[in-house]
Amino acid sequence: MNKATFLLVILAIGFVAAVEHFEENNAADELVRQIARMENDVRTEQREHEELWGSQAADCTQEIGFRNQEVADADAALANSQAAQAKCETALSASEADLAKANAYVQTIHENLESLRVQREQEHARFEHVLNEELNPAIEAVEGVFPLLAEFSEGPASLIQLTNHLNKSFLQMVKAQKVPQFGTILAHLLAAQSVGVSQETVEQLSKLFDDLLDDLNEERREVIATEEAQLEAYNTAVAGYNAILDSLAVTISSLEAYIVELNTCIQTEKAVSASASAKSSRNADALEHAVEMCDALQAEFDNSTASRNKELELLAKLKAFVREQEELFGNYGVDGVNAFDEYSKSFAETRAHSRANFLQLTLKKYNASEKAVAAPAKCESCRKSFLQKKLGF
Repeated sequence: MNKATFLLVILAIGFVAAVEHFEENNAADELVRQIARMENDVRTEQREHEELWGSQAADCTQEIGFRNQEVADADAALANSQAAQAKCETALSASEADLAKANAYVQTIHENLESLRVQREQEHARFEHVLNEELNPAIEAVEGVFPLLAEFSEGPASLIQLTNHLNKSFLQMVKAQKVPQFGTILAHLLAAQSVGVSQETVEQLSKLFDDLLDDLNEERREVIATEEAQLEAYNTAVAGYNAILDSLAVTISSLEAYIVELNTCIQTEKAVSASASAKSSRNADALEHAVEMCDALQAEFDNSTASRNKELELLAKLKAFVREQEELFGNYGVDGVNAFDEYSKSFAETRAHSRANFLQLTLKKYNASEKAVAAPAKCESCRKSFLQKKLGF
């Protein structure tokens, strides 16, 4: 017995349980109808798988497109974040340099203010010395001469008393740098000692002392004016420096606040970059898995389709074989001999079992279609050929 005949016998054994009676006692026609139903089942299963694959392919296209977009968005966010971080870092370097310059200016100004303060103290000390140690004592000494000259003019007086007073005043004249003028006065006084102190001499001495006093007072006014001018210049310089310090204080405060913002910006952009990098990596992995899954589903569909096509080819050949051997199969039941008597006894049981198998297969297909979108696993029922499932292989 060749393979085709052996397969047909097996088919006949399986189909006897599903056939209650033959209206015309023609087993060939019934076998052809069974083969036709099997072909229809194969085509139905193919259509169902095509519908399933169509849904899966749409899901794959959507998922792959979504993951590609997520990767692109994450990469763009990473690039933007890195660019923003670079700008913040550049601005931070410039701001820190500006802050260092501003602090250096503040230090320089404080040094200048200290120098001005020292200079002002020195100038004021010099002023006090000239005024109190030189000019005022000299003025007092000259003013002390006029009462003595008045005594000369009113009557005889001690020339020695005047000479002693002038000797005491000489040191003050030296400090006041009035030695030339004082020397002229002393020359007149020496001449008067030799010829006597006349009224004319007194008047000449009085005139010389008046000139000396005027000179000392004028110099004192100049010293006071110089002190006042120097004090005003000092106050103006200090006020100018303080104004600059106030401006620098505002600038430094702004720079420090800006530097805090820039550091926050850098930390924020670093966090964004880390998140974007993680998102890109995560979606790249998901994309790779989606491509692998979709390729597997495509391969499963192609393989199952090819397998069903082979089944249909085999069924077509079996159908043709039955038609060719119709006389052989068509005599079953005509001559009263039933080659399948041994299987008729278990007809009801086999029929119920076949229906149970069909319901179970239908339930598996339904469950597979429900789970396809969430977790498109490989269809186990598609792994076996349709004949294998129908024949129980």
